[in-house]
Amino acid sequence: QGIISELPSDNTVLGIDPDIQFSQNFVDLQPGDALLMYTDGLPDAMNFEKHTYGTERVWEAYKASGGGTAQAIADHLLWDVRRYSGLASRNDDLTMIVMKVE
Repeated sequence: QGIISELPSDNTVLGIDPDIQFSQNFVDLQPGDALLMYTDGLPDAMNFEKHTYGTERVWEAYKASGGGTAQAIADHLLWDVRRYSGLASRNDDLTMIVMKVE
């Protein structure tokens, strides 16, 4: 729960070109580590003032989730982005995968 690392990649968006070649990256996860993957719909979510949720808020919401189960982390992130956006119309879909090493 103490260190957040962004995994670097020089790959393009998945699904754009069926013939594109992708490089692989590896990360060594330990018990208690979590892996959060999400589409741009999470940090790009906007409130009524047209301010985006942003990557920094994603990290802060993750930290505030308490590092519980993968489901608890996902639920907290979804709750926080919905609280931020309110009833503002959405411009993009939001897909998120959370994995937790037990």
